Amino acid sequence: MIDFAARRNLLLEAQVRVWQKFPPQGPVIAAGSTGTVPAAAELLALVATLPQGMLVLPGLDAGMDAESWDKIGEDHPQFNMKKLLRTVGIGREEVREWPVRKKSPSSINTACA
Repeated sequence: MIDFAARRNLLLEAQVRVWQKFPPQGPVIAAGSTGTVPAAAELLALVATLPQGMLVLPGLDAGMDAESWDKIGEDHPQFNMKKLLRTVGIGREEVREWPVRKKSPSSINTACA
């Protein structure tokens, strides 16, 4: 028997090791995760470096001014996104907006890295 979280982390870590050794040649898209689990954040960071890897980030606030972004603390809704971008090794200004054909008031803002 193993704890669910421990099993999840072991599986994520194993996937990182496999893809580091044998990177997938086709597209790999990771979508909808903020990487709050450190093992997941490491996998997301690896996906971002794959030849055809892409991250689709849910709700990144690309419109926030740089000074406010720099001051984000652990209690801010964007904290985990900021932490993930740091783990991935890219700045918020490097993230491109996901193309959306038609925006509705209920659509979720997404971006890709």
